[in-house]
Amino acid sequence: MNDQMAMVLLAELPGWLQAAGWGALSASGLLIGAVGGYHLSLQHTTIARTMTFASGVLLAVVAVDLVINARGAASLHRTVTGLLCGAAVFSSVNWLLLERWRRRFSVDGGCIWLKNLFHAGSKDERGRPAEYSENAFRPASM
Repeated sequence: MNDQMAMVLLAELPGWLQAAGWGALSASGLLIGAVGGYHLSLQHTTIARTMTFASGVLLAVVAVDLVINARGAASLHRTVTGLLCGAAVFSSVNWLLLERWRRRFSVDGGCIWLKNLFHAGSKDERGRPAEYSENAFRPASM
């Protein structure tokens, strides 16, 4: 069966069945990721890099969609200016939040305290549950 024949057969399917097929295809990535996350033991840096890449791709897709809509409503100059101003505001607020976070919490160990906080049954050095440990949210000033 060639590609044209397959496209003709797919086009003849009812609309609800086509929608269900595309929905199942798009949801399969979530299921594959859930199964992989359940069975694989990944390092913290691998998870952080993957999440960073995925969030960057999501922001890029949203930005492209907004730029296409803005370009239809305004001139190229205004569209580019708005895009650059939005990127500057986003980057500035991101930097300010990161600096506030670094001043408030100790950054020793990265996000290990999150891992300890949310893993059931994890204990601190005194044998208490990690969520009750004074080190779980340790401010940098202490």
